[in-house]
Formats: sequence, C-alpha cells, structure tokens
Amino acid sequence: MAPLVRLTALQHLDLNSTRVADLAPLVRLTALQSLDLAGTGVSNLAPLASLTALQSLDLSRTKVTDLATLAHLTALQSLSVWETGVADLAPLARLTALRSLNLSFTLVADLAPLASLTALQNLDLAFTRVADLAPLASFTALQSLDLSGTRVADLEPLASLTVLQRLRLSGTQVAPEVRATFIAARRARGLPVLLTE
Repeated sequence: MAPLVRLTALQHLDLNSTRVADLAPLVRLTALQSLDLAGTGVSNLAPLASLTALQSLDLSRTKVTDLATLAHLTALQSLSVWETGVADLAPLARLTALRSLNLSFTLVADLAPLASLTALQNLDLAFTRVADLAPLASFTALQSLDLSGTRVADLEPLASLTVLQRLRLSGTQVAPEVRATFIAARRARGLPVLLTE
C-alpha cells in the first residue's frame, strides 16, 4: 500500500477482500470519500481519524471490534460493519449524517447510542442481540428496517415511523397477534405495509 501515500487527491478506494491489515499508509488520503475494507484483515481503525471527508465506509467481515475512531468521521452517510465483533455503538452517536447503517451479524444489543441518528433511512439489525426498539421511535426518515433473527417482540416503537416501507421480521419473537395489530394500525392510517420474511 506504500504507493498510495502519494495519491492525496484520491476520493474512492476499494480494497475489498485484499490482504490489507495496516491502514497507516492511508492517513494522508484526506480527500477520500469512499473506502471499502470489507473482507480484509483490518482491526485497528486509528489511521482513519484524519479521513474526515469519508462519506461511505465498509468494514464488513473484518476483525474490527472498536469503533471509537469513527466518532470523528461526522460526514459518514453509509457505514457497514456486518459480521464483525462490534458491540458498542456509542462512538456512532455524533454521526448524524448517516443514512444507511448495516449492523447485521454483530454483537450489538443496545440501540440507545443511535437515538440521535434520525436521518437514517436504512437500518439492518439482522441477527443481532437487539430486543428493545425504543431508541428508534424518532427515526421518522427510516424507510427500511431488517430485524430478522433478533430478540424483538414489541413493535410499538415503530408506530410513528410513517415512511417505513420495508420491514423484515423473520425469526423474531414478534407474536402473530402483535404483527396483525401492527399491520391493522398502519392500514387504518393509510400507511404502507410491506412485511417481508
């Protein structure tokens, strides 16, 4: 990756499924807007702290467990950390520009740190430890939500999400009567009902 050091005007970089593990050579690429590190050996995100122009970051299938560095990347609009060891979402609390967030197949259980991310349009929580959706009650821009394989049983926090168009509930603990009540309430208000398995 050493040759990359000189490419300071680079805006998009795709390192998907490469052997990259050390991100130090990227520290001066401050013009980067899109970075794909999925399927790499990356675990330490510290060198990304200076990449404040980043709008899209894919860390899927990496060794990342700590998102603390991302707290500085407030321009991020899209973030994927699926199939990582991530559990703590506190560093994401200030990323209010986020529109798309994929947390599927992580150790995430507590969504409270996301409460301020009200611009989110797409949120994937599939196969996480999430049970309480209360922090999502103010996500009025949310259009797509995947809860497959979670511990969710109560859909009441989603009642105010008027633009929600797609909701996946397969493998959740949502009882048939709860699902039926949710659908009926949305239909009564003329809201879209697109439950998918």
